[in-house]
Order: sequence, then C-alpha cells, then structure tokens
Amino acid sequence: IVLSAHVYARVVVEEVYNLKIVRQMEKVLEQAKGHFLIFGDDRELINKIIEGLIRRNSVFLVSEDREMLQEYKTEYPELNYILAKPTKAETIDQLRPDEATGAYLLFREDEKNIMLAAMLEKRVRIISSFGGDFASAPRFRKLGVEPISPHFSGGLKMVSSMIRPQVAELLDKFLFPDTALLDFRSIPHEELASSGPYASLASLEDGKMVFGGKSAPGGGQVVVAFRDPSSASTVLGHMESPELPQSSDKFLVLGGGMIGATVVAELDATLRRSVVIEPSKEKIEHMRKRFGE
Repeated sequence: IVLSAHVYARVVVEEVYNLKIVRQMEKVLEQAKGHFLIFGDDRELINKIIEGLIRRNSVFLVSEDREMLQEYKTEYPELNYILAKPTKAETIDQLRPDEATGAYLLFREDEKNIMLAAMLEKRVRIISSFGGDFASAPRFRKLGVEPISPHFSGGLKMVSSMIRPQVAELLDKFLFPDTALLDFRSIPHEELASSGPYASLASLEDGKMVFGGKSAPGGGQVVVAFRDPSSASTVLGHMESPELPQSSDKFLVLGGGMIGATVVAELDATLRRSVVIEPSKEKIEHMRKRFGE
C-alpha cells in the first residue's frame, strides 16, 4: 500500500507539473506573432530547423511524443513546445497559424504532411519534406505547399535560387544563422574590388551571361559568396540578373551524384524537364532507377 501510494504520488506530481507547463505554453501562444511552427517525427530535419531558428525567433515544436519533447526541451531550454496531437482541429486553432511566419511539416510519411497541410488550410506559409513519390508532388502543390528534398544540400540551394527564389529565401531563415548564408548576386564591375571574397560564376555582357568570363567596365559579374553579416543590403537566395531563366522548364544537369540527384528531384517536383550529363554508368543507372527514363 505504501509503495503504491508513493508511485501514485509521483505520477500525480508529474502530471500536475506537465499541466503547468502546458498552461505556460498556451499563454505564450496567446501573444505569439511571427512565430515558427514545427511538426513531425524526422529528428534529423527537426534538428536542422531548430539550430537555424532558435537564437532569433520564437519556435514551437508540436508533437504528441512526450519523450521527444522533453529531450528537445533539455537540449534547447528556450524552445517552446506543445504536447498535443498535431492533427486535431483544436490544436491547429490554438497555434494561431494566421499570425505565424511559417510552418514546417517534417513527418517521414508524405501522407501525414499532406493531411496536416490540408488542415492548415493555407493559413500559413508551409514548407514540407518530400519523400520523392512522384504521385505526391501534385497534391502538395494543390494545397499551396512547397515540397523540398528531405536532405537539404547545396544542390537544392542552387536550383531553388534559380527557379524558386522564394523557397531559398525562406529556407535561409529556417536553416542557417546569419553568418553562414550563401549569397548569389550580380556586382557592377566598378564595385568588384570592394565586394570582399567571392567566387565568380559569369560576366554580364550586353545583357547576356558569359560563364567563366571576366567583367568589363560598364558590365557586371555574377558571383557566389558567404554573406557578410555587416552588409544589410544583401539580398539572399537570389540571382538578381534578369537574364537568368526564371521561368524555363528545360535544364541541363552536369553531374549525376548526390547534388545532381537533388537538383533533378527539385526540377521534377516543379514540373520541369532535365537532361543529366554523367560519365559514370553506375551513377546513370542509379538516376534511372530513381527517376525513370
């Protein structure tokens, strides 16, 4: 009887404590604005998102997995978390999605992400992980969701900067601190000497890009660099030259490795066609198995 009483008391105390935490989170949510919402069970992706956001933004991790939430709270004391079933209508309303900056859906299964996106009813900007099932991509787009490769890499950054700059801009916010942002931009020839370290991609001559070329007076240079945090005028995730194929649906992908495959997956998700150039028969076969002919 004594042992049972002790166990019961501990359970009650824990539940009272957890209820107190829930009430605190609810009060924070009542005042939240410009916050980010994270749903899902893919810890690798959740870690990336939290690392990029937690120092600068109000972040709410929503899950019914008590153990996972407690682990994250221990590692990130400033993290807000909601212990609730994400797909309940009451939970969605409580999270105030209309006031949020963005929501990230990070379940391993596309179906869960699609269902939750439908419940959010376009009330917030949504980025969702995408398992690669071709049948799922149109359903994401129909709901107004940006589906991305589940393993964010340089390839996704490159292709999104060219064909979907709004995705790259939001992912910069989600995934990177201010000191580690890739910056694509066009620099006038006269400002190159004072622009700091960068890698040159192409010159701008008579409105055309010449890859590998050097700029001349009156022209410009398209470059890539890491963002200088002191430069407030830098536009992130954009190639600013109007000559870039912002609406093209035909792309050449030179290289069929990990980054090349990420590029092809992103092009496919946005209904664009690609031709892969790759000397390795093994890599070509891998691409064929993944994407078809």
